[in-house]
Amino acid sequence: MQKQLSQVIFLLSCCLVSGTSQASDKDLRALQTRVKTLENFIESYISKQTNQQESSTYKTKKDYAAKPAFAELGPGLKLRTLDDEYAFKLSGRIMVDYAGYDDDQFDYSDGTIIRRLRIGVASKVGPDWSWRFATDFAGNNAAVRDSYIRYSGFKRANVTIGQQYEQFGMSSLTSSKYITSIERSVTTALQPGRRIGINVDSKTGENWAVHTGIFGSTGSTEQPSDDDGYSATIRGHVTPL
Repeated sequence: MQKQLSQVIFLLSCCLVSGTSQASDKDLRALQTRVKTLENFIESYISKQTNQQESSTYKTKKDYAAKPAFAELGPGLKLRTLDDEYAFKLSGRIMVDYAGYDDDQFDYSDGTIIRRLRIGVASKVGPDWSWRFATDFAGNNAAVRDSYIRYSGFKRANVTIGQQYEQFGMSSLTSSKYITSIERSVTTALQPGRRIGINVDSKTGENWAVHTGIFGSTGSTEQPSDDDGYSATIRGHVTPL
């Protein structure tokens, strides 16, 4: 369109110049100046309109169809938008333990068990909200592991509500995907693990963090025999190097 307008302006200027061949040089220079000014104005207007159309394509948050999305693998299957404000992730985990012994040396039984069989879904909804739900089916039982919603809109903290790890001990907070051996350390038995509660994580330091929360029961579907207990936890860590 810009090229066509330039051609029209050029033809118009030729016609005007030829029609005023008897005019003075001063009149011709004035006419050429006006034509050039008009051409610059039209080019500037077309450029401005084009930039506005391109920028408005992705700035309208209500127009979800305008946000391109794509899928990616590893780890899990993730579908997210190009600006990473909206995402959905499907994950899973299967861990099998096997033990075999020499019958001449040990009187133990060989065996195989499915240690973990988990399916989880997680999603990010806008720049500030996210949630996660994960269930473990190992041992012929369905047990809820993670079930929480998180708000990250505060400048200095994230707030997580639901069933999650109580911030107590490095052993229990380390995922089973990254522990060195098939068993955790003995100190894990003294740590509370996952509980229902509210937790606040600081996000101000690059090499340090503080976590604080209030937690109640473990989220079991069984009827408790006693009243639920409550705990308040504060945990901090520093990585100097």
